[in-house]
Amino acid sequence: MSNENGIDPKKLNAMKIKILKAEQENLRTKDKTTDEMVEHIRRIIASEAKKGF
Repeated sequence: MSNENGIDPKKLNAMKIKILKAEQENLRTKDKTTDEMVEHIRRIIASEAKKGF
């Protein structure tokens, strides 16, 4: 099921959770630069968008 924008709420919530966890982990470890985090978030969004629920 999707809302009026064509976005599946389950996919959106999964993306949000994974992005927040990645941000929290990086705040703790400082392993990734800003550019690396942007790329990591792009990959999260792309992989979640491809998944079927």
